[in-house]
Amino acid sequence: MNGYAIAFASLIAYLAIVLAGRWSKVWKKLGVSLYGPIMMLRTRRGGRLLQRIGSRRRFWKVYGWISVLLVAVSMILMTAFLVWEVFLAMSSDVWSQDINSNFPQASASVTFGYVLIGLVIAVIVHEFAHGILTTTGNMRLESMGVMILVIPIGAFAEPNDEDLKSTPRGARARLYASGPGTNMIVALICLAFFIGMLASSISPVHDGAIITDVVENSPADLFAIPPWCQMTQAGGLAIKNATDMMQLSFGAPGESVKVSYFYANRNIELEVPGGIVITSVLDGPALNAGLKPGMIIASLNDSIVPSVSELGLIVENTTHNAPVNITVLRPGYDPLRGGEWFVVDGSITNITMTSKWVYYYTHYPDRNRLEFMNQSFMGVVVSPFGVKAEDPDRFMNLIAKPFKNTDDSRSLAGNGMRFITLPFVGYSPLTSPATDLYEPSGPLSFLPQSVYWGLFNMFYWVFWINLMLGLANALPALPMDGGYLLKDILGGAARWRGDRLTGLDKVLGRKSVSESTVDGIVWVSSVIIAILFLWLIVRQVFGPF
Repeated sequence: MNGYAIAFASLIAYLAIVLAGRWSKVWKKLGVSLYGPIMMLRTRRGGRLLQRIGSRRRFWKVYGWISVLLVAVSMILMTAFLVWEVFLAMSSDVWSQDINSNFPQASASVTFGYVLIGLVIAVIVHEFAHGILTTTGNMRLESMGVMILVIPIGAFAEPNDEDLKSTPRGARARLYASGPGTNMIVALICLAFFIGMLASSISPVHDGAIITDVVENSPADLFAIPPWCQMTQAGGLAIKNATDMMQLSFGAPGESVKVSYFYANRNIELEVPGGIVITSVLDGPALNAGLKPGMIIASLNDSIVPSVSELGLIVENTTHNAPVNITVLRPGYDPLRGGEWFVVDGSITNITMTSKWVYYYTHYPDRNRLEFMNQSFMGVVVSPFGVKAEDPDRFMNLIAKPFKNTDDSRSLAGNGMRFITLPFVGYSPLTSPATDLYEPSGPLSFLPQSVYWGLFNMFYWVFWINLMLGLANALPALPMDGGYLLKDILGGAARWRGDRLTGLDKVLGRKSVSESTVDGIVWVSSVIIAILFLWLIVRQVFGPF
């Protein structure tokens, strides 16, 4: 039974239990409230524990004001971000240089496990903080409890309504801010541990180029070199990084080359056809000549093509607007070897180059240069064996060390955005075979791989969900904590203004801001936030069309 079937069966069983309890009135006898399919289990237990923890009132008062400051700043930043997102739109190329669509994806059950852990921790600390600040503000705690929808999805702490209304604004503000403020503090603690301890302890298992993609019908594809292996040797030469990989040179295209790579905790050796392989074909001469991804370019203009750099020099110095000889190899039966190999494709014998200036004038006029007039253009992207390779540090710098190359505020914002959006592009949680290429070192080297990566993923998700829950609750909209906090802040400001009105102010018609005006401002803020969110959802659904 797969994960989806288990989840569906669990949901049906849960709904059956909920309905049975409602019809038999068991939930009413047990004090369980139902809100649709959500069960709310209330209890008065735990109040004494919260009072004991909150006995250090001075500490919690300071903690509450720190939370108010965090939430107020977040409120401003989140509102500004939403406005910027809607009217200016995020740059579509934020991830253009970093994302890899073939990154190993964790299963739904694994992702759900980390989400659940992060959600439970985030909700518990959120409501626990509300409960403590309720007791320190001399308000009665009516009940505490958990919300269940198949699994526990939340917690709550309910202060007495009358006490809440009669409590000074400052105490109420600290109460409202304590939940999202605590989520942000937990997020910062997890981020510090993630970057300072977990990320700093990671290192590649081997030197080598990580193969992130394999072109269909290329030598690497037909001879089963898998994506997310790490190539360590080729043709007797050590490969330490992606640069070494791209600088490989072959004496005779199509020759047998011994390669070594690391995959699934094993070192593997095999022989593959060597050569410079087309990974993609652009609009232009190569497409017109019939070249396809996966082919080996054996010779061009009667010159053997041994390496990527040599191909570039040959192309640039080849006459354009006139046919030149080309020899390409494609998959086929080789009678000399008695099996599948790469053989000459007799249907492609020449190619007519165009001017590089003409190509850029047609496709990228803003990047065109005068010197391109004397250079020929072929229109192919190539690599040895038909693979795309990256340095081992690139992905760990992207995921585990997101702020390593931060130089200014703009790069800080960009790196931070990439780090926060990792789950949306499949870069978290990390899973095999990507995790097989790295291991813990330094103070955490004693940890088994499974334990280390479990902690790695868990701390990221606890950070991420606490941050998201904290920021969402900081929005200045009811019924978010930020909406209630905004109402109290505005109410306090109105009262402060009213207390300072003089007789002359009253003669001149200056009045204090009324409670109804404060309620109106908060209502307008809530509506604006709701409209911004609705617009973002509509844009995400219909924007691609």
